Amino acid sequence: MKESNQVIRMPIKNLTETEKEVIAVIKSRWKKGRETYGEGISYKQRSTNLQWVENAIEEAADMLQYLVALKIKLQKESKKND
Repeated sequence: MKESNQVIRMPIKNLTETEKEVIAVIKSRWKKGRETYGEGISYKQRSTNLQWVENAIEEAADMLQYLVALKIKLQKESKKND
């Protein structure tokens, strides 16, 4: 398989607002990663896969905290409106 730095572009019609936001967030994270580390994520990087897993676990734990806090907030707001 020939390696390419070209991003595959395919038209996606009728994206929801959420899907558009997800794409924008991913692009933003790619940009920040390249600015911070000088490169994007690649399986060829010198970092060990174990380090990647540890980083991902830390990020997932942070995400979980944000989601739980938001869930609690939404539940409390829902109870106020009942």
